Amino acid sequence: MRQLSKWLVCGVVFFLFTVSAKSDYTFIPESHHHQFTSFGTYIEDGDSMIAARDAKRATAVVGAALPIIEVDHWKTDPELILFASATAGYHLNDKLDTLLTETIDARVGLSYEFHLSEKSRMLVGWTHQSGHVSDNIEDLRMVGPNLGNEIIQIRFVHDIEDKFRLGAILRPIIGSEPTMKVFASTEFAEWYPFGTASNFRKPTPFLAVGLEQYGTEKIHFTTHIQTGFYIGSHLEKEHHTLVRGVIGYYHGVDPRLKFAQYLLQMATFGYIGVAVAI
Repeated sequence: MRQLSKWLVCGVVFFLFTVSAKSDYTFIPESHHHQFTSFGTYIEDGDSMIAARDAKRATAVVGAALPIIEVDHWKTDPELILFASATAGYHLNDKLDTLLTETIDARVGLSYEFHLSEKSRMLVGWTHQSGHVSDNIEDLRMVGPNLGNEIIQIRFVHDIEDKFRLGAILRPIIGSEPTMKVFASTEFAEWYPFGTASNFRKPTPFLAVGLEQYGTEKIHFTTHIQTGFYIGSHLEKEHHTLVRGVIGYYHGVDPRLKFAQYLLQMATFGYIGVAVAI
């Protein structure tokens, strides 16, 4: 993993040098990351969310995506994005009067994002995942073992007018502890039944579905469905903070990394919450 990190740093330095030598560029530009994301994934790169899973459990995600550099005057509008998030799993105690933290999963990565056309886009990137537990973990077997994953991400996104977003992600896992299957992928689709709102201050209803394939000892299918409405910018290039109220259903590999990879645990739950993409 250290060797991989060195290569990634060298690649970023080379990219920045090439851009600065041959092109006009903008540091910390306006972000277009929202054009590359999906509501069909339960935890999306750079998003924040708080969701109540049931009467005793909740998930909170604090994340952000920072555009580092954009190459000006290129037709593909390429940007280099740094993203990071921390996902915490909570549960209430037996008296239902104290919220306790049990897991904290960290995700950090870089992505090179560019347009193929006005409606089609690609993302190529790297993600590091690490799994952690807190003092309030109920299963003490999760206290000791280490967890870390290195993932390559190749994502394709296509918008159809202002009614649909379709996409697929290939996520080969090139390093993992404990060892996971190398193959991992995701497919997603979004539907805006009334089209997108006339401006970013009005709500846009949506329905999103996602199907993932990954696992530790074998490949599992994970299904995610989310509906609700959002206020902000999702399809347009212009960036605005995106806020959405959601109701969802999740069935598949436990989203808590240590429970999924060490205990091979599955999870099924509905949830209601609020998500934000700054």
